[in-house]
Amino acid sequence: MADEVKGTRRYESPVRREQAAATRLRILEAAQRLFERDGYARTTMSAIASEAGVSLKTVYLAFETKSGVLRALWHLRLRGDQEEVPVGERPWFRAVLDEPDPERKLRLDIRNAKVVRGRIGSLLQVLRDAASADPEIGALWTRIQTEFYENQRGVVEDLHARNALRPGLDVTRAADILWALNHPVVYGLLVAERGWTSDEHEAWLATLVCSELLPSDPSQTRPVALELYMVGVIVEDMPRAVEFYRRLGVAVPVGAETQEHVEIPMGGLTFFLSTASANATWDPARTPLAPGGYRIVLEFYLETAEALDAKYEELTGLGYASHCAPYAVTPELRFAMVDDPDGNTILMSASTEAAEQ
Repeated sequence: MADEVKGTRRYESPVRREQAAATRLRILEAAQRLFERDGYARTTMSAIASEAGVSLKTVYLAFETKSGVLRALWHLRLRGDQEEVPVGERPWFRAVLDEPDPERKLRLDIRNAKVVRGRIGSLLQVLRDAASADPEIGALWTRIQTEFYENQRGVVEDLHARNALRPGLDVTRAADILWALNHPVVYGLLVAERGWTSDEHEAWLATLVCSELLPSDPSQTRPVALELYMVGVIVEDMPRAVEFYRRLGVAVPVGAETQEHVEIPMGGLTFFLSTASANATWDPARTPLAPGGYRIVLEFYLETAEALDAKYEELTGLGYASHCAPYAVTPELRFAMVDDPDGNTILMSASTEAAEQ
């Protein structure tokens, strides 16, 4: 149509994009030389432009502010390229999480840290010095610390999921240890201040981290034993329930009609019937039977009380509802209960005797 107005299409050639990326990289490399030599405060945008051999306007168009230059420079050195992909999604970090062997996982994490520090140089000190004077850099510094901790915690959480942490070491304490030992400040003290080589630091740190986080006996690293132990029904009328399950074919023992709680071995499991009053003696959070209340109980047995407590913390930490926090039913038995996504109450049990032996 003659009257149709055609919109203009912006054309960006691959050559121009490559040229722009090369110019941006040249500016960042120039900025790093000046920041490390003169400090952040004394380095001006004009000086960066002159050092990079570009116009001042080009620097402003690319980064807007001096803090924008430093922020982009940090991301470049941390990630290794100019792609907008967070560290947690980088192949070199994902390789750490995907590594099944606990010791190789930690040693790979330390190796990655060495490679990153080789790219960063003394830039971290520049950021640290500038953080107190520039609010934007201060916010960046805080974010750097937070993201580094979260990345190290991700490594620890994967070890925990594989039951590979040293016995008695929880996720938070282990993450604190890995974060502190692998922190760039420690690296700076030993390499910059005491003259260690980066290879010497890597070898020392990897050995130390493995000894702090992993069991001394590799055979202790194995999946947490979890056994479906019991399936039970909470009943209102024990004699009627006993009659039903006998007619169903369950070998309910003689005299069960007069009991409050009865257990029947069935293959590798135990099936039990329990009255509401008996149920209340071991479930302090139990409410009277009502529509929506649970009548079926799945009990899972864990090897130790510590494993039970850790599993409870893991599940509730992931957002699953707590029905009852870990507690001692008897001096020899520990329980904890959580609700599954459909509202079914899952009972976890463990013997306390195993921990005392």
